[in-house]
Amino acid sequence: MHKLEPYKRGLDDLAYRWKLRAPWAADELLCEDIDNVTEEIFKAAGVAWISEQFKELPEDWLGMTSHFVPPLKMEVTRASFLTGGRTEILAQLSNLLAVYETRLKLTGAQELPSSLKTHAKWWFQHHVRCKTYDEIAQLEVYTPGGKLVSYAKNVGAAV
Repeated sequence: MHKLEPYKRGLDDLAYRWKLRAPWAADELLCEDIDNVTEEIFKAAGVAWISEQFKELPEDWLGMTSHFVPPLKMEVTRASFLTGGRTEILAQLSNLLAVYETRLKLTGAQELPSSLKTHAKWWFQHHVRCKTYDEIAQLEVYTPGGKLVSYAKNVGAAV
């Protein structure tokens, strides 16, 4: 990991210049780069890259101490559908998801806030397209039957 420190510092600088001030921004950029490089290596070797093929990563993987949680899989067969129906299958899925969520949270994983996509769009409009908060708020106005009404103050706080 220490050999990657100069590169990670560069990512920290890049994140700061782009006003990505979250403490995890550079780590996320580094993980994205590693995923991209790994995929390219597998492609060059003629092997399909499927990250799920690795059930557990070493504990010192890039200095992280969390464990990899394999993907959640649930099989629905014709017989299970005919005997239990949609309601029973949804109840089983709900229980499996609750257990899976608990396992993920024990590794330190957190759900992304549902508003993150909208806030990221606002951030881009403000910092890259140089729009004011008022201009961004006007872009987002939806009326009855619509989605949301934004105010410049809310846009500014989110950005």
